[in-house]
Amino acid sequence: MRDLVEAIRPLIGSAMSNIGIQESEWNELLAVSTDSTFADVALPCHSLSKILRKAPNEISDEILENLGSTTEGVCQVSSINGFLNFSAEPDWLGKKLQESLIDDKLRVSTEKEKIIVIDYSSPNVAKHMHVGHLRSTVIGDALNRMLSYKGHRVVPENHIGDWGTPFGMLIEHLIDSGLDSEAHHIDLSTFYSDARAKFDNDSDFASRSRARVVRMQSSEPETIELWQKLVDRSLIHFNEVYQRMG
Repeated sequence: MRDLVEAIRPLIGSAMSNIGIQESEWNELLAVSTDSTFADVALPCHSLSKILRKAPNEISDEILENLGSTTEGVCQVSSINGFLNFSAEPDWLGKKLQESLIDDKLRVSTEKEKIIVIDYSSPNVAKHMHVGHLRSTVIGDALNRMLSYKGHRVVPENHIGDWGTPFGMLIEHLIDSGLDSEAHHIDLSTFYSDARAKFDNDSDFASRSRARVVRMQSSEPETIELWQKLVDRSLIHFNEVYQRMG
C-alpha cells in the first residue's frame, strides 16, 4: 500500500493547510494502516492535538470536512476515533495491479547496490541433514533471490567442511574402518555417531584424532585427500536433498 500512501499525500496537502497544519507536521504520520479492517492507510491525529489544541477526533473530522469522503477515484475517506482512514477504491487497485503485471520487475524499485554475504544451509560432513538445515536453506535461498531482485550483489555461502577436532576423529575412524579407499560406502546414519563413541571411550583414538587435526592444519597431502573423500561422500547426500528441494 505504499503506492496508496504516495497517491494520498498530494491530495490532502491543501486540506491540512486549511486547518493550520504544515506538511512537516503531518508528513510522517501518514502510513500504511496497522489494522486493515479499518483502512488501508491511516493518519493518526493525536499528536496534532498539541498543535491545534483540539481533540484528535475533532481534528480528523475537520480534515475530512475539508477533504471530502472520496479523493478522485483513489480511495474512500472516513474519520474514526481520531484517525483519518483511507480505503483504496477497487478500480484504483485494479489499475495498479495491471501496471505491475506489465512491469518486468513488478514495480519493485531497485535499491543502491550493496554486497551482501548470506551464510546458509552449511550441513555437517558425515552426517545426514536435519530440519534445521532445511529451514536455513529455504530462508537463505529466499533472501538471496529477494535481495538479488532488489539490485544487490549477493554472495551466497554454503560452508561445508570444518577443520576442527571432529574431522580428525572422522578421518581416523575412516582409516580404522578400512574405508579410506572406498569412502563412497560410508553409511552417514551411523558413521559420525560411531566415531564420536570411539573418541569418547578410547583415549588412544582420541589422541590420534587430535594429532590428525594438526596434520590437516599443516596441509599434509594424505590427510587432505581423506578429508576431501569425506566431503565428497557427504555432498552426494546433500545434493540429493537439494535437488528434491528444487
